[in-house]
Amino acid sequence: TSDIVIVEDEAAVVQSVRALLLTMEFERPFQPGLGSILQKLVFEPQDEVTKLLLAQTIKETIQLYEPRATLSFVDIYVEDQSLMVDIAFFVLNRPDLVVSTVALYRLR
Repeated sequence: TSDIVIVEDEAAVVQSVRALLLTMEFERPFQPGLGSILQKLVFEPQDEVTKLLLAQTIKETIQLYEPRATLSFVDIYVEDQSLMVDIAFFVLNRPDLVVSTVALYRLR
């Protein structure tokens, strides 16, 4: 019935990376380690230490759970009371650099 849109190539990896980063640890049944602690770090002070911890968490999460992506760099900056994360990576067997932006907001 064409209800589901099939995502392929770079878009599939971008979607997977975004889902991994926005999923909290212990959120998925039977996969307690899958995910990251980014949502917890959003409520920490927005200083250089937190940004380094965020970048390290992103790198570890992508390296552990997304074998199709080879991370190039992570850039974190503050914009309108939210943390903006630019993630650049190469997709397996593709020559182009893919840059994805994830916005992390403080919500109660």
